[in-house]
Amino acid sequence: MEITRQVKWSKESVFITIVAIDILLICLVGCLFFCRQNMAVILTICSATAVIALAAFYYSPVAIEVNDEALVVKKRIGTRTITLSSIESVAAFTPIPMLRNQRVCGSGGLAGYWGWFKEPGVGTYFAYYGNNADCFLLRLKNGRQYVLGCQDSEPVIVYLSEHIANKQ
Repeated sequence: MEITRQVKWSKESVFITIVAIDILLICLVGCLFFCRQNMAVILTICSATAVIALAAFYYSPVAIEVNDEALVVKKRIGTRTITLSSIESVAAFTPIPMLRNQRVCGSGGLAGYWGWFKEPGVGTYFAYYGNNADCFLLRLKNGRQYVLGCQDSEPVIVYLSEHIANKQ
């Protein structure tokens, strides 16, 4: 059996992404217009823009796929595969960005939510989601934790829970 669900960004994430892209474009155009004589400034702004864009495209989640062997987070560039045998538990989870969790390193809305976060009662986890209402928490046997999110995540949670129960 295979389940594939798309990741849909929240309104906040869409807004943050649009504003961030606008700011980066304004900085680039302003830099090219006002700093034509200073190549170091132009290269710095262009490099920073490229790093931000590449990070957003590399980590931004697009879909969650679950099959008989693994859970696969499909990103704009590449995938992150978690074998089902490495999953200890799964549960519905609603992270609350900027209220109770701390972003250690990652994006709090630019091209979705991705990166390392720390939350009281849960600890540190890596996130790949677009809307906090669609999330679930995966705890792996090696101690790592992931918060993943996709549209209609309930069938994914049920499938993973059944798989874990059948393996015990």
